[in-house]
Amino acid sequence: QRAPLRLVWQDSYNSGNETIDAQHRALFDLANAALGQAVEGYAGSGGKLAGTVKTLYGTLEGHFADEEAVLAAFGFPEAELEAHRREHGSLLVLAGRLAEHIACQPDTTVSALLDFVNEVVFRHLLNEDSRFFALTRARGAIPSRGGASGT
Repeated sequence: QRAPLRLVWQDSYNSGNETIDAQHRALFDLANAALGQAVEGYAGSGGKLAGTVKTLYGTLEGHFADEEAVLAAFGFPEAELEAHRREHGSLLVLAGRLAEHIACQPDTTVSALLDFVNEVVFRHLLNEDSRFFALTRARGAIPSRGGASGT
C-alpha cells in the first residue's frame, strides 16, 4: 500500500555535490518507506517501521558527517558550520525520540512521523541546507571524509 503522502525528488533540490545529493535522495526514499509502513501499521499490518526508522537514523548520522566534511573542505564559514553541526545533533535526537515513540505509542505513529519528516526533509534538507547550495554548486566535487565526494 502506498502512503497518502509521497515525497518526490525534484532536480531543483540538487546541491551540486553528488554525494550530498545521493544521500538526500536516499533520505527521501527512506522517508517514503517509513510513511508507507506507518500507514500499513495504522491499518494493523505494520512491523517493518522500527527497522526503517533505525536505518533512517544511521543514514542521517552518516549523511550529516559527510555533509559537514564537504562544507568544511569547501571553506563554509566556521560559525555557520558549527551552527549546522548543532542542528544535525538536534535532528539526531529527534530521530531517536521518533524510534522511542514508535515503540511506546504506536497509535500516534503517523502523526509523529509526519512531524519528523516535516522537520528533517522540509525544514532542514530543503530549506536549511539550501543555504550552502551556491557554494556546493560552484565547487562541485572534492574528496572528503569516508569517500564523500561529488561528481
